[in-house]
Amino acid sequence: MKKNLLQPETRAEILVRIDKLTPQTKSQWGKMNVNQMLRHTTFGLLNAMDEMPVSQGKSGGFKKAMMRFVIMKTDMPTPKGKADTFKEFNTVELGINPADFHAERESLKMALNRFPNAKKYGNESPLIGKMSKEDWARLNYGHIDHHLKQFGA
Repeated sequence: MKKNLLQPETRAEILVRIDKLTPQTKSQWGKMNVNQMLRHTTFGLLNAMDEMPVSQGKSGGFKKAMMRFVIMKTDMPTPKGKADTFKEFNTVELGINPADFHAERESLKMALNRFPNAKKYGNESPLIGKMSKEDWARLNYGHIDHHLKQFGA
């Protein structure tokens, strides 16, 4: 079974890795600083819990199907520094640079802990189409894992 955020042991692993980050942790690639990354990954969870909508993409059915297969069915890593994000999540382009590392880290951990029992989940991802709770759990595991690796955690 692929790792996902509905698995208690997987959430525990992610929480331990988040706690390894410090305000001084540097990125190994990309433009975000650690505070921006924490906010960015929180945005992903909020989107999954239908609390932060994103603009609809222009991807056709074939592209969505290919992305769904790669993201949901394989362990192919996200290319370093090559993946685009939704404009609403782009902390660098939006000029979002949170000052309080500890508040950002706690916000991500709270969203992560709320995720399994959220009141609602989004029906669709503009990137990969129709979504179930389990799909969001897999997608967000991969997203957070990618960014923790970006910061060496």
